[in-house]
Amino acid sequence: MKILPSRIIQLTVPCSDNGERFTRTDRLDLIQKTVANLEYDVLGDWPLAKVYRHRAFQPDRSAILISSHIDSLYDDYYATTKDGELQGTFDNSACNAITVEGMINNLFPSQVLISFTGDEEGNSKGVDQTIESLQEKNIFANLEMVISLDLTEEHYRFCHFTIENYFIEQDNTRSLLRFGSSRDLKTYLREMIISPKFVKDAEADESWQYNEYDLNCFSLCLPCRLLGTDMHANAGVAILCESLIGYWNALGQLSQAINNDLANKLLQRTANHHR
Repeated sequence: MKILPSRIIQLTVPCSDNGERFTRTDRLDLIQKTVANLEYDVLGDWPLAKVYRHRAFQPDRSAILISSHIDSLYDDYYATTKDGELQGTFDNSACNAITVEGMINNLFPSQVLISFTGDEEGNSKGVDQTIESLQEKNIFANLEMVISLDLTEEHYRFCHFTIENYFIEQDNTRSLLRFGSSRDLKTYLREMIISPKFVKDAEADESWQYNEYDLNCFSLCLPCRLLGTDMHANAGVAILCESLIGYWNALGQLSQAINNDLANKLLQRTANHHR
């Protein structure tokens, strides 16, 4: 995917909000323009959440949600390549770009919903509005898994992705995906992808808010190294170019494998019901 670095550079522009609505929409505008002619329709257009569904999406079937926050806190923005790295203000434009490229290149099954959210750096109201959108469309009850995309300071150079902040649905009597503990979810995800790296006690992100809605969820994180004092410093971060493909593959494999498992579980439930 040679286009990935170019897409990341393109989307590394301001996008911010005041906790109620977006106040700078440069990145959001580019995303909306880029995906406008794809096989996706707008499911929910909220002040802090832009939710998309594939045109083949079936609302009465099990769904997966990919959530990628687009708000950022930098004063200045830049992006460049140097010595096999992308360097720049990439929280969270890198994951936004990978999501957009996934939509363009049909990386995701049609039962995968996409939400670009705001206020992640605040109170995660973009998550609340995403859930409200799904509830409004009578889809929330069929939501089986949420994958939140973000950067991480963990394991740079040691792996291309990490799995962090994994939570399980507690009231799962109607669900196809049922886990007795977070350890069971870890075991499940290990079956979905080769050699995942789990991070214990990770930094809070959108998964914490999705957990408030009693959902199976986890964060798929792209490792980076700090170039300044923290993730939000104007000096930015560095991402290995080779990690972009590894992360891309992980996101595709996980979304496809979970989708296939849901389809198989539905067939089994239907067969058992007719016995």
